[in-house]
Amino acid sequence: MSNFVEKLRTLKYYPTYWGRSIFPDTVTGVGAYNKVCQLFNPADYRHRKALARQIEKNYNDLPAIHDDQGYLIADYSNKPVVMDAINYARDLADELNVKERVKTAKKSFLLNQALDVFDPAHAKLLKLACDPVLIAPITKYLGSVPVLASIAVWYSPNDGDSIQRSQLYHMDGEDIRQIKCFLPINEVTEDSGPLTVIGAKDSESVYNALKKSGKINFRNEKLDDDLIYSETAKENAIKVTGKP
Repeated sequence: MSNFVEKLRTLKYYPTYWGRSIFPDTVTGVGAYNKVCQLFNPADYRHRKALARQIEKNYNDLPAIHDDQGYLIADYSNKPVVMDAINYARDLADELNVKERVKTAKKSFLLNQALDVFDPAHAKLLKLACDPVLIAPITKYLGSVPVLASIAVWYSPNDGDSIQRSQLYHMDGEDIRQIKCFLPINEVTEDSGPLTVIGAKDSESVYNALKKSGKINFRNEKLDDDLIYSETAKENAIKVTGKP
């Protein structure tokens, strides 16, 4: 499929991603797309910024996502709204039988089942997504009330050294600033092949160095560990482990 046809296909089937078809997937390109979106949606933009100020004022005692880190690892096992969502998601995963589905899935290394957030059956998940325990720190980090893009159950098997594509280091490309919230439904240890993150400040430094040297061209390129650790110390990589 030609690049032009692929762009038309993206415009048709993923209308919210139209900017990714026009602007290059670089920090500068995505920043320009963000500014264009603000210009096309001024009332919505101002409204979400105003709501953000109210939320920050009313819930300033909750954990914060610091700009230099760009992530927050928190234990919310004492929050009923969190545990209700986790227990429901665990039951849902058992019903989906993801371990069997992954055997025939197109991307066996990363299986996900998208959920309709308006389905009353998933009310516990939507309740958590709208709860201040998530909304407050995310809003403060983004600078405006977030838009919920999706909720899904994910399964990524640990096959030892056989990692590929989305399991490699990368920057997600949906927006210039975004938050993805992962809730483990079972305990994650170092042997599980945990999600591993590098802080925002270090990530920016790695990206700029690799871009300047011509080793990468886009933000969302999937990169081997050796390439990442050529620009930052392994000690800067944080393995996200813990109980549900």
